[in-house]
Amino acid sequence: MQRRIIRSQSKKKRLLILVLLAIFLITLGILLFFPRLTKKALFISPVATNSSQDAKKIETLLLEADISFSSISFLDYYYIVMLSDGGQVILSLKKDIEKQITSLQPILKQLTIEGKKFNRIDFRFDKPLVVYE
Repeated sequence: MQRRIIRSQSKKKRLLILVLLAIFLITLGILLFFPRLTKKALFISPVATNSSQDAKKIETLLLEADISFSSISFLDYYYIVMLSDGGQVILSLKKDIEKQITSLQPILKQLTIEGKKFNRIDFRFDKPLVVYE
């Protein structure tokens, strides 16, 4: 009788170990192969891959909009455009760059009409933020 109880307990332990091992292997398989199936990375690279292409696009859009600038530099998740008159424009990479530059053109015209000097126009927010001198 005691042997049957020991064998029964031994079979239960083996079954439990097999079930846990199967769960572990299934979880490991999902974690390793799921990203390959979706072809999406699970992380965002801190290194910008298209920064030079974006800078060329910004340069082209600024030239098309007749906005004179002296330099374009990249920081974190935004571009800083130094205008020829000394003002600074911050363009967000999280928003459509073309729309930001299209919005910049009337802002600059309005500021010129009003004769106001500005230090910075920041497009990282919901509405463009203008910081005056």
